[in-house]
Amino acid sequence: MRVGKRKADNPVREAVEKVGGIIEACALLKVSNRTLARWMADGRIPLLDPALKLAEASGIPVERFTAR
Repeated sequence: MRVGKRKADNPVREAVEKVGGIIEACALLKVSNRTLARWMADGRIPLLDPALKLAEASGIPVERFTAR
């Protein structure tokens, strides 16, 4: 079983909450629920374009989504 990072340590989860939740974030990023769920579990976004969009919408620096 995979255990996700805590919210404080997971900028993707934090950003999704700031933009209004999973449905809103999927629409904003034009990705499936499954893709977003994977990114949230990993705590990072591997693609620059969606990372930039989420950073702009949430006010969280893009570097926090792409750092390992």
